[in-house]
Amino acid sequence: MQSLKPLLPRGWDLIPYSRTPESIEKTTVIVGLQNITRLPEAPMSSHVTEYVVTVVSPVSDLAQADADLDDDIADLLHAIDNARDDKGFPVLGWTRAERRVYGDFNLAFDITVSVITTSTPTKE
Repeated sequence: MQSLKPLLPRGWDLIPYSRTPESIEKTTVIVGLQNITRLPEAPMSSHVTEYVVTVVSPVSDLAQADADLDDDIADLLHAIDNARDDKGFPVLGWTRAERRVYGDFNLAFDITVSVITTSTPTKE
């Protein structure tokens, strides 16, 4: 999920592979693979890989955490919308950002992010 890192606000911590951090000291992004399906338009050569990207606030007061994350989540979603490869094609897509509580008291958003991958035939 290397495409996500440059889109994150400065100072956010990125944790790949659904590792659970021992503590949340700063805004933390946890990425976990959710599922892989065939792309219906190209069933033999392309896959859609979906990740759950969880953004967790370090602030324990939910009202303050809401205020802190409100604009940042919107900015991140717009950055995902605008991420393009060198040919101008979208790199990432997202379908839902859902507010929740992470652990016992940290505000978080789960964002469903998808990436389309296509195999390239190898020459022998």
